[in-house]
Order: sequence, then C-alpha cells, then structure tokens
Amino acid sequence: MASFVVVKPRSNSKKFQTTDGMRSMVNVSRDAGNTYNDESAGTWDKERFPKSRQMFRPMWSYTKRKWVLSGFDKNSPDLNELVAGCKLKYKPGHPLQGQFIKEADITDFGDAFFNHKQLKVMAQEGDTLLDKERPFDQLILAGLLMNPEFQYQSAEDTGNQPMSNKIRYLIVDKGKELNSKKISREREQQAYDLYKGLNDQKKLAIAVSLNLIRDENTDRGLIDDVLWDFAKSKDKAKDTYLSKQEIFIEMCNLKTDKLTTQYLIGKAKGAGFLKKTNQGWMLFGQILGKTEKDVEKYFNDVDNADTQEVIANLEEQLKNIKD
Repeated sequence: MASFVVVKPRSNSKKFQTTDGMRSMVNVSRDAGNTYNDESAGTWDKERFPKSRQMFRPMWSYTKRKWVLSGFDKNSPDLNELVAGCKLKYKPGHPLQGQFIKEADITDFGDAFFNHKQLKVMAQEGDTLLDKERPFDQLILAGLLMNPEFQYQSAEDTGNQPMSNKIRYLIVDKGKELNSKKISREREQQAYDLYKGLNDQKKLAIAVSLNLIRDENTDRGLIDDVLWDFAKSKDKAKDTYLSKQEIFIEMCNLKTDKLTTQYLIGKAKGAGFLKKTNQGWMLFGQILGKTEKDVEKYFNDVDNADTQEVIANLEEQLKNIKD
C-alpha cells in the first residue's frame, strides 16, 4: 500500500485576507507567484485559499549555493536513482535532447533536471497529496522539507510543535493522521487508568510537583479536581512541547526517588524559596541553573556534599513552615 503525505494550509490561513473599506479582499497566489484579489461578501472565515492554485518545487539557496533537498547534502548515487526514476527528458536545444535525465547536480544553478518545467506539483487551494513511494514525489517532498514556509507535522505531534510565523503549509503523514485518533484514545485511557490507581499521597505529590497546589494542607477534593483537569487536558503545557496529559502520564510513571525530588522542588516553589529570576532559578541566593531541567539536575546530585547541605537546609525550612 502506498504511503502518502498531505500538504495543506496552516490553520488561520485567512491571515491572507485584507480589508478595503466595506469589501473583504483575499490575496490569492497563482502559479509562479502572481497574485490577484478575489472580492467576497462579508468576512472570509475558512482555512483555505479560495479559487487558488499553488506551485510547489525544490528551491535554490543563494546562501548555500545549491538546490536544497532534505537528506541530500551533496550529489550521490541515491539522488541520481531518484532523478532517473522521474523519467524527465532533456529539453529541445540541449545536446542530449529527447533523452531521459539520469543524473543531477545540486550545486549547478542551471542544472537541466532542477530547472525542468515539469519538476513541480500543483496544489488546489493549498492542498495536494504526495506519494512517498514515487521518485518524483520523493524529490518534491525533499525540497518542501527544506522550504521555510513548510513544516512537517506528524499527527500525534499536532499542536505541540513550535511554529514559525513564516509557516504557511503543513506536511502531514497520512498514515499517522489516520492513526492519530487511536493514539489519542489510548492516551486518554492510559491517563484515566493511572489517575484511578493513584493513592492520596501520590496525588498530593504530583499536584505539588506540577504547581497545581501550594502545600499539603489543600483540601483533598480540590486536589482531585485540579489533578483530573490536568490529566485530561490536551492543551500544551507551559515551556514544553508536551500536552498536560502527556506530562501527567510521565509524572505517574516516575520512580519514587524522582517523584520525591519533584515534590521537594514543587514545595520549594510554593513556599517561595525557589524563585525564577532574570539570572535563572535561585535558591537561598544561589543560582541553580537557567531551566527547570537544571534545577532537577542540581537536586539529583546526591554525590555533591554542598548540594545535599543546601537541600537539607531547605527541608528544615519547609518543616518549620509546616510546624
């Protein structure tokens, strides 16, 4: 069975809309970049380029001085095998006119293959389909993957990847897209099963570690509510590419010693001892690192006597607050 990828407009492609008085105008790109204005009544609220066609093909990089293709930094037999599989012929006037092109040079701006007028795919309103088992489509895809206006997005990563403002199109693996709902259902079931298996002590530890509550004096009903809301949320968590649900699953699967460390870090934050400053995370006047991973690494350094002394002082300070 063939393996396909879908090229489609990024969400909110209506950003191409312009307004002129009472008229709503949609800027539409045709073929080689020529544009025209399409007058439409009211506000365009769809996620497509109306009545448009787009041309996708590999591009020449003036800075790298070569045709840029993902997976092909230099000329190679593998590249030439794909080139030959495209069955494109030299144009009239070329010394080899009428013969099939069997090799290409990515460093040659005037290369016959990369300049061939048939080396392109046309998209309708931003949509097209590429077959990864077809040499022609493989080379088109390799070119799009190096184009800053395109971003590959597997279905299970949808919504979690950072995205530049330059991105206009998404490249989605069709096989993964078809499987995404199954993955989502399985993850939901996993989060539910893990939540149901937590005792009150572990719920408390995870809730504090995630900064959902400040201390162990929080009402148990409130802990249940905030933790379950977090566990079922597919929203992206702050400062990470993971969803809240994925982070909850990771926390539940932590070994006891790792969760204990996270719990201590969470309590230190809640009590105001561990603070995020412009210089980084600070504890008792000492910078532990720029990121939360740096903080975890510091707390897990069990062989460092100075670190363990600071942690012992922290635990004593937290105990005094509780007492």
